[in-house]
Amino acid sequence: MKDFFHSLVALVPFLDPYPLWVKLFCGLSIICFAVFFIGFLFFKPTISEVTKKPKEVDPPSATQRHEGRGDNVAGDKNVTNYFFPDANRQPLPPEIRRVPLKYASESGLQAELEAQGYQIRWSKDEMKAGWEPVIKTLDDGIRIMFKDSISGLTLLRKKAESPNQVTVQTPQSVPQKEFTTKTPHDLLGLYKVLNPIAGNDALNVFKGKWIKAEGTIVNMVPGAPDGNQAGVVLRNDNDTIECRFGPQWKNSLLRLSLGDLLRVHGKIASTQNHSQLYLEDCEIQQ
Repeated sequence: MKDFFHSLVALVPFLDPYPLWVKLFCGLSIICFAVFFIGFLFFKPTISEVTKKPKEVDPPSATQRHEGRGDNVAGDKNVTNYFFPDANRQPLPPEIRRVPLKYASESGLQAELEAQGYQIRWSKDEMKAGWEPVIKTLDDGIRIMFKDSISGLTLLRKKAESPNQVTVQTPQSVPQKEFTTKTPHDLLGLYKVLNPIAGNDALNVFKGKWIKAEGTIVNMVPGAPDGNQAGVVLRNDNDTIECRFGPQWKNSLLRLSLGDLLRVHGKIASTQNHSQLYLEDCEIQQ
């Protein structure tokens, strides 16, 4: 060690007049500077590395914001995932649930909305003035709105002006339906056992009542441009039934084809003949 110090002092002969500690301090300083300078020459960073911007991470998509997280799209494991509070989430559009027209009353949804001061109705116009679609949130957070499975009408609601005005408006304002227990075959059979005049008189007691019918579509009759009074002719064995529909059934009729099996409820028309049974205000049944 003594020899090392003497060698170090020998590197700086101009310091001979000074004390030993001064010589050591100056010698060590020169060595440190030399080491730093050599290291800078071999390991100095380039200008491009000094001025290079940090890696940018794309912001999360709308779906990721709704789920309350962001994906590390840049692949940097040191980037922390985004977090968005529930208050900033954008709700997803509600799902469509197809239900029968009686769903609101049978499921208890009608009573629930009435208790909240709403009146409801089925309509094809989702943006009807003062009305809004009925949207229900399930336990798992999924939001659903309701459409009729046959006619495609949407269940709407609006605040009632007074509790006494809370009513359910159906697509058609019709009196209570009275169904006959007879079949189309029974009614058409009156013309076979009686002459046409007597058979028509016997049929009078059934006119205006409702009847259930089904058969294979053998013909389709266009109605008015809005679909009113469009007709479908059914054949069931040797019986022929002609059904007339209101305009709200136009979209459903467009999906039918010749040869399809169709079930309907219809009102027995006041005008009949002995060749087929005429029904009006018909409704397609599943």
